[in-house]
Amino acid sequence: MLYPFRRFPGSLILGLSLVVAAGAWAQEYRQGSIRIDRPWTRASPPAVPTGAGYLSLTNEGREADRLIEVASPIAGRAEIHTMETVGDVARMRWQKDGVPLPPGRTIEFKPGGTHIMFLDLAQPIRPGARVPVTLVLERAGKVKIELVAAPMGATSAPDGSKAGAAHHGKH
Repeated sequence: MLYPFRRFPGSLILGLSLVVAAGAWAQEYRQGSIRIDRPWTRASPPAVPTGAGYLSLTNEGREADRLIEVASPIAGRAEIHTMETVGDVARMRWQKDGVPLPPGRTIEFKPGGTHIMFLDLAQPIRPGARVPVTLVLERAGKVKIELVAAPMGATSAPDGSKAGAAHHGKH
C-alpha cells in the first residue's frame, strides 16, 4: 500500500508544521478547577505604553473562585479592567476586587469587555510574541500562562477562533 505522503515527503513536513503551528495558538492551561483557554494579546504600536490581554476562564468546579490579580514582566503593572459603552462614551474601569468565577460558568476576556490591561510597557508587543502572564486565583492559586500576540488591530485570537468580538482595534 502506498501512502500519499510517501510520494510527496514535503507535503508531510508541511502538514505536520501546520498542525504544530495550530497547536501553538490553541493553548489551554489548568489551575485547580479553573480552565484557561485561548490566551492572546495584540501587537502594540511603538509609541503606545499600553496593551491588553484576552482569554477565557471556565470554573469547572463546584465552588466559586475569583481572579484577583494579574502580573507580567512586560509591563510596569497589569490590572484587570472592564470596558462598557454608555451612549457614545466608552469607559474603562479597574476591577480592584478582581473578577468572580462562578461554578459552571465561563468568563470571557475580550476586546470591548473585560480584559487584562498592561500599563507602562517595557517595549512594544510584537506580532507572534509570547507574553508571560501570572494569574492569581483566590482559591486555585497562581498559574503562569503565555499570551500569543496577534497582529495590531486584530479582533480575535491568532487561530481565528472567536476569542474576541469585533471591536475596531480598541481594548
